[in-house]
Amino acid sequence: MKEGHRQNQYTLKQKAATFKKETTDGWTNRKAASGNYAEIGDTSHDTEIHGFAAISETGSVSWIIDSGASHHLTGNKPVFRDFRSLPKPIPVKVANGTKCPATGSGSIHFHLDCGLLLTVKALYVPDSGAVYLISVDALNNSGFEVIFRPSSCLIKSDSLAEQHIGERQAGSRTRALLGTVLGEAQADCAIATSTSKTPEDLGTWHRRFAHMNLADLRLLLPREVDTEKKAESACTVCALAKARQQFQRKVPVIRAEKPLELIHSDLCGPISPMSLSSCRYFILYIDDYSRLSWVFFLRTKTSAEICAVFREFKTMVELKFGPYRITRLRSDNGKGEYDNAEFRSILTESGISFEPAPPYTQHKNGISERMIQTHNAKARAMMLDSRLPPNLSWEAINTVNYLYARSPTRQPIRASLHTRSYMEGSRTPHTCVASDVLHFGCYRLHNDMESSPPAPRSSTCSAST
Repeated sequence: MKEGHRQNQYTLKQKAATFKKETTDGWTNRKAASGNYAEIGDTSHDTEIHGFAAISETGSVSWIIDSGASHHLTGNKPVFRDFRSLPKPIPVKVANGTKCPATGSGSIHFHLDCGLLLTVKALYVPDSGAVYLISVDALNNSGFEVIFRPSSCLIKSDSLAEQHIGERQAGSRTRALLGTVLGEAQADCAIATSTSKTPEDLGTWHRRFAHMNLADLRLLLPREVDTEKKAESACTVCALAKARQQFQRKVPVIRAEKPLELIHSDLCGPISPMSLSSCRYFILYIDDYSRLSWVFFLRTKTSAEICAVFREFKTMVELKFGPYRITRLRSDNGKGEYDNAEFRSILTESGISFEPAPPYTQHKNGISERMIQTHNAKARAMMLDSRLPPNLSWEAINTVNYLYARSPTRQPIRASLHTRSYMEGSRTPHTCVASDVLHFGCYRLHNDMESSPPAPRSSTCSAST
């Protein structure tokens, strides 16, 4: 006791100091006893960053999902894909009070049991022993939300539905990550597959499906895509490619009641530049019942070439659709394409009624005109989006026709021919897996198995679908 102080004042100070020491020691002991706490010391600052759970309570080498961590951590160097040494080691203080230096960092790729490819940036602590830790805080900073449940752990984000990534370990309160670490070759393959097949957003799928309208696109997207989320802004490419005048129909149109009862047709061209096979025109045939379309490319629009194409089309569809036969053909009044003696003789021999539109009345052949407009608009959008050479626009038209046949429709009679039966008389249904469709103009690797060393076994090529 110092001079000038009363006895009771000294006793109170002693009691306060004792209580403060007991409180501090008790709090430190509680953190160390949990087995899920550590600290990372920043050597350039006076503060400390709280980091990782040290070792799981069961002593397992599984990757532990830790809600008290601020970084991912492991002492196993081979799991890193792009390892680099740190300029200055970072001391990591574990639960038992020891400090282990983190000497490096890098990426680690996980293939989770739910099918998700997860990439994290982790620290390498060589003296930490069997420590494999996933930081919840680091996942949150990467845009993920981690949800803990009594016996499991879930993860989700703005573009990802809830996925089951962890389970509670037997006899422990910790959650172990459900998945495997990928090697370098496996990671490259998984990243490439994920890039082409993992749903991203409406904008990406809008491009992949030739700038399809969002209402129909939502019917095709995988469940993992948030289809309720609206597009952030209008598509500029669609505005440039699809602008047109509005036309209001006043008289309702009577549709055909069976396949091939009525075929609409029209020719488009000449188109410059010509295709790789020297074609300058294309002709469309549309089934009025199903709105299914077929496209053929022509070098000229002479009656001989068009008659040959029509014979090919007629034979193909009538063999494919069994008992159905073409009954009527509706087109414009083009003298070189349709209204000539050779073409009329083919129709007469086949028992097909010819319905040419009067001169200067394009709306009378509106089905064909709008279908050509749709194909050209989508092909133009794909070419603007992909920035491919103009002579590949023919491939874009062919791709548009392929995707159109596999797209939804508001008409219940066709409500997708390629998701149920191809048509009423078809034997084999045609299906389209949305996750297999890539945007037009992306690059793929073409395998050349006949190449001899030292030539490469694959080469880069452009793919349209």
